[in-house]
Amino acid sequence: MIDFDNVAAIRKGEQDVVRVYKGRRMKWETSEPAVTLISIAVTSYPETLAYNQGEVLDLTGLAVTATYSDGSAADVTALCTTSPADGATLDAAGAQRITVSYTELGVTKTTGFDVTVIEVTRLASIAVTSFPAKLAYNQGEVLDLTGLAVTATYSDGSTADVTELCTTSPADGATLGASGTQTVTISYAEDGISKTTSLDVSVTAVTTLASIAVTALPDAVCYDVGDSFDPSGLRVTATYGDSSTAEVTGRCSVSVDGGASLA
Repeated sequence: MIDFDNVAAIRKGEQDVVRVYKGRRMKWETSEPAVTLISIAVTSYPETLAYNQGEVLDLTGLAVTATYSDGSAADVTALCTTSPADGATLDAAGAQRITVSYTELGVTKTTGFDVTVIEVTRLASIAVTSFPAKLAYNQGEVLDLTGLAVTATYSDGSTADVTELCTTSPADGATLGASGTQTVTISYAEDGISKTTSLDVSVTAVTTLASIAVTALPDAVCYDVGDSFDPSGLRVTATYGDSSTAEVTGRCSVSVDGGASLA
């Protein structure tokens, strides 16, 4: 004989009652009205109700109770879904509604509660607000960023001078070996957020003197003893590292072995 004192009711359905006896599901027909889900309610709030922007939702401590048409109640926390979900990132600042839903036998009920998300000021961008005093260089000179100013702008619209906290590539004091326009990249990082901006400097190529040669002899190449040297007609051409040439006669100095007179 079944000991009905040890039979646990599972749920009253459409015109029947399903019970469990010693691990076996048993169904009895009944004329009792069907028991339906009426509502759900938060009976214990999560431990954390205030967050900083960017933190994740933690529903630890949440408890939800369902109420039925026969006045009974049951804890359905583990069977509920939430929007946003547990573990979701809370990006929007302000009050945020957490909607809790539970469905049973085709009936869905919802409830909810609010959490507060505190706005966190985040780095949004950086910009050059004052350029270095020197923006033009000769090839081989070193970069001089004196006068550079960099300003950071944050998510709340505030700004700050971050010049001293920035890094640059190439670095201040680096030799500028390549000619042409060279981009100096400026970087700044704060709380794991990195932003960059840049400025351009111009580097003029410098040609290196490789050699000089006499390309035209003086008009007079024969002298009497005691005559003075006359460079008239002499032409001297310079050749540079880039293979270019130029006449440099007027910039040359001429010396005669033994002095200015041909003794």
